[in-house]
Amino acid sequence: MHWRSFIPRTLSDAQSRQQLLLVMLRGVFFVFTPVQILLSLLQASISWPRLAIIALVNLICAGLWRLVKHNQLDLAATLFVGLFWLVFSGLMLTTGGIASPAIIAYFFVIFAASFLLSERASLLVALLSLGVTLAAVVLELNQLLPKPLISYTPFSRWLSYSFYFGLMLVFQIVSGRLVYNALQKAQTELSERQRVEAELRHSEAQYRLLFETTPIGIGMAKLDGTVIAVNPTGTQMLGYSQQEFMQLKLEQLYAYPNQRADIIQMAQHHGKIRDFEMAFRHRDGDLVWALVNVDLQSINDELVTISTLRDITGQRAAEQALRTNEARFRAMFEHAAIGIVLIDTNGVAFRANPTACMLFNFSERDLQHEPFINFTHPDDREFEMSLNQELLAGQCDSYQIEKRFLRSDGGIVWGRLCASLVQDSDDKPLFTIAMIEDLSSYKATRVQLDLQMQTLTALYYSSQRLTTKLKVEELARDVADSCVNIFGAQRAWLTLNQSDQLLDQTNYNETQLPSIQIEIEAADPLDDSASQTMAFPLVSHNHTFGMLNLQSNQADFFQAERNDMLQTYASQVAAALDNALLFQHLQQINHEVTSAYDMTIEGWSRALDLRDHETEGHTQRVTWMTEQLAAAMGKFSSEELIHVRRGALLHDIGKMGVPDAILHKPGPLDDDEWVIMRRHPVYAYQLLAPILYLQGSLDIPHYHHERWDGTGYPKGLQAEAIPLAARVFAVVDVWDALRSDRPYRKGWSDQRIMEYLATESGKHFDPMVVEVFLQLLKTMSVAEVRNQVSEQ
Repeated sequence: MHWRSFIPRTLSDAQSRQQLLLVMLRGVFFVFTPVQILLSLLQASISWPRLAIIALVNLICAGLWRLVKHNQLDLAATLFVGLFWLVFSGLMLTTGGIASPAIIAYFFVIFAASFLLSERASLLVALLSLGVTLAAVVLELNQLLPKPLISYTPFSRWLSYSFYFGLMLVFQIVSGRLVYNALQKAQTELSERQRVEAELRHSEAQYRLLFETTPIGIGMAKLDGTVIAVNPTGTQMLGYSQQEFMQLKLEQLYAYPNQRADIIQMAQHHGKIRDFEMAFRHRDGDLVWALVNVDLQSINDELVTISTLRDITGQRAAEQALRTNEARFRAMFEHAAIGIVLIDTNGVAFRANPTACMLFNFSERDLQHEPFINFTHPDDREFEMSLNQELLAGQCDSYQIEKRFLRSDGGIVWGRLCASLVQDSDDKPLFTIAMIEDLSSYKATRVQLDLQMQTLTALYYSSQRLTTKLKVEELARDVADSCVNIFGAQRAWLTLNQSDQLLDQTNYNETQLPSIQIEIEAADPLDDSASQTMAFPLVSHNHTFGMLNLQSNQADFFQAERNDMLQTYASQVAAALDNALLFQHLQQINHEVTSAYDMTIEGWSRALDLRDHETEGHTQRVTWMTEQLAAAMGKFSSEELIHVRRGALLHDIGKMGVPDAILHKPGPLDDDEWVIMRRHPVYAYQLLAPILYLQGSLDIPHYHHERWDGTGYPKGLQAEAIPLAARVFAVVDVWDALRSDRPYRKGWSDQRIMEYLATESGKHFDPMVVEVFLQLLKTMSVAEVRNQVSEQ
């Protein structure tokens, strides 16, 4: 055995080191200090320095105590060993020799160092202590130490030294090893206990975590209903806090309090209860359903119930909703107004509601175990089978078609089929839901509506076309054509009688309907043997003046509704003929009125020419040439050209307001006379403006003396502010005046006039008008111009 094995090892457990250090500090306070004080009092003279050292040691130990309490064990242990080694070394060297208490103290210091510090620290302290002891012996032999309290002979001193030294070594080695083994055993037991306690705390923490975080309510109660413990899930499930729950009896939580005794009896009889559904009362009064498991256990010789509760309120509600929905679906399936058939993946029907059975005129037993495609009309089977294959292959979620079904009595019924595929959670097809809507009445109504819509559409478009025809012949031809191409007749013709009058002869004496018969025939040949003919009278103002005749091969063509439509159309035809005749009559009247107006205007212009002999024939000439130039401009409509002509005829109508003395004065006019003469455009406007018929013809009489550069009269208009008709007439007016003979000059040649007009372009005249007029003159020969003007 190695000698090091006899030296104690340093304590590794911090708690053990703390306890040992506290024991040593208590030893200082309760053993070392009283002994040292007593020895000081037994001496002849009290050593005050010694007492001061003892007091200082106690103060330092108090500081070490606080370090230990603050877990500063390493620092406290080092200071403790160092302090006591210094103290006992000082006592040995100052008390006059080696005394037994010093030797014992050295032993405890070395022993404390071996436990509190380390193996090296204990050896170092032991060697230092041996050195101090040898130094004390040497000093004492040389009588350099103070006089000891006890006198020793040299032999007895060496013997004492040897004895104490040997005793110290033996006690340290033997008792230290024994104490070390005891402490090591205690430390092992302490470590094992700490390990067990740690595992217990860990297990307790795990179970507590499981108890507090499990989503299932857990509770423990005595047999009298007193709650011992409950987890948070249990309190939340019933809406109480932990404190409120612990103050309740279990009977207060039950929806049916009397049920508690039955549960205890069942638990005592069977030892446990499993998956028992119970209703509890929530704090707000609602029912909470839970699946309960109860175990009866003995804790500290007392029977308690340990219960687990899983909230199934939502599950029960879902189950109830499922049962309700199932009942609703069953009622909907049985009483639905449309047929519903369930078909498996092989296309065989396995369930049908009463509506489907009634639709097919089969019993449910006849429909079951029969391929559903067999109830489809043969002409529709191929198309439906292709759609059903796409549905089963997952290419579509559903399809909807209109098809014909076969009844047991051999009849055919039209229906709208909507097929949807039901799949499981893995998207595998389970069965098909076929919903069938009876379309028999719908089809019949649809045919009737189509006929009505067709007839109404034909009537509408035919009526629209009637409003665009204003000639009797065109209208009659269009009516016959509409009856064939729109209403669908094979042949149609319109007959009007000359002897019959469309309108009252007292109002339109000369209006007569022409005798006409227009016939239109369809492209399909008419079978006279199977044809039917219907005539619809044309009536206006309670008088029949013709017939609308239709002929058709269709047996059901002349139905009551179509006949009503055709009679309505015939009435519209009669009204259209009435409007056409009225329009023709109005046109005739308008033409006559217009002719009368134009003759009046021409009469006015001739009256002016008769009044002014110098300008005789001027109005007719300029009117004709103005019409030619306005048409060449290409900026006037046909109606505007009529107004241009009327304005040219009346251009000098304002001179009726000029006195004859001024108008026929042989010499030049003075300034005052010119003022009156230049008023004649204003007189023309004042004379013609009240006549609505001449509103569009006022530009030439009012503005034909305006000049392009703004120097004209009566308003001094400039450029395009002058109406275009007046600008056109101004060029023609000057052209005719220059080419006519006057008493004071001869008429100019055409070449000279054209040069003058070109010179005045942009001054007196609109350049564009002059350009067009000169081009017009070039296109017309001189003889042609003179002849046309002479004829006017």
